[in-house]
Amino acid sequence: MSEIELSPENNLRWHFPTPIFAHIWQDCEAVNRELRALILETEAKGNPKFGHIEGGWASTKDFFSWDADCVRTLEAHIQHMLSAMVSWIGQKPLDRVVSYDLQCWANVLRNGGYHALHSHPNSFWSGAYYVGIGSRTNDTRRNGCIEFMDPRSAAGAILMQGSALPQECLVSPEPGLTVIFPGWLKHMVHPFYGEGERISIAFNLDRES
Repeated sequence: MSEIELSPENNLRWHFPTPIFAHIWQDCEAVNRELRALILETEAKGNPKFGHIEGGWASTKDFFSWDADCVRTLEAHIQHMLSAMVSWIGQKPLDRVVSYDLQCWANVLRNGGYHALHSHPNSFWSGAYYVGIGSRTNDTRRNGCIEFMDPRSAAGAILMQGSALPQECLVSPEPGLTVIFPGWLKHMVHPFYGEGERISIAFNLDRES
């Protein structure tokens, strides 16, 4: 009997993938300066925090209605990213028109602040854009990172050294980074230890109610 030839290219198929989109906006320094000033000015007015944030502040979910040129610029950028993501993932055109709502809000974390584990119910896609990351004073690799949890609950049931099955998905933020992911995917932000502010702008693509 001849030896059977096996190869990943011919014999291995991956199923149940979870898409996560990441893109860094080049030359975003000017718009980020304006966004940072606007967000911190709004925070100073005392709007309450909400949701899963601890040790920080979040705006209401109407960020794209704020009257500022930098907001319009960011909105156009995020719309472009979402359009690309939806086009790549779509298998065939819809036979009807579907309307969507785009909710968006600002988050500010300071030393010790974090986001507890959560998902975004009723959202097709969710994401975050990073305005600033502060100055990290603790070199632990999870400092201020967003982590996505493997949705396959049994993937880590049997652990083997070097196995590709249980996967850690840790994303270190940087100014200008946009990350887009399915709204059902559980995620968290590890505590930020440092000086200044870690500022992100979160968004949800929801079916229009």
